[in-house]
Amino acid sequence: MANALAKPLVQDRLAETPAQTTRLEIVHGRLQNARVITTVELGAAPLEYYLPPLHNLGRGASVTVTEIDETGYAPLRSGAARPPAPGFHLQDRYDIHGLIVYRFLSSEPRTVAESTLRRHVITRAHPEVLVPGTGPASAGAP
Repeated sequence: MANALAKPLVQDRLAETPAQTTRLEIVHGRLQNARVITTVELGAAPLEYYLPPLHNLGRGASVTVTEIDETGYAPLRSGAARPPAPGFHLQDRYDIHGLIVYRFLSSEPRTVAESTLRRHVITRAHPEVLVPGTGPASAGAP
């Protein structure tokens, strides 16, 4: 009998795609405007392709979200499970064929700066901060 977390993993039609990062959509369902994803530099392209309309959050911008998904590969930074911003808590941790996902949630929408998200990534690789095309993002102060 499948539990609530296992249910989305049953959808195998995307499981055989070349990019394992597409499994983020399986784990979390459709992208919502209140989500931001951090990933390693080379992980951004597959995510943008398989989860359109993702795009990079501009330098100096901020985004209002209730969910932050941090993705990457081992080895993880120490403190990877610590919340990336005040008001968020670690909800889930997944290892999907080597792609590690930490899912942080907030009970209410919170505005988080791109620089904060970029500083708090789970791996040592160069980070990318991705938002849905229709996500609420605003330019930061100059």
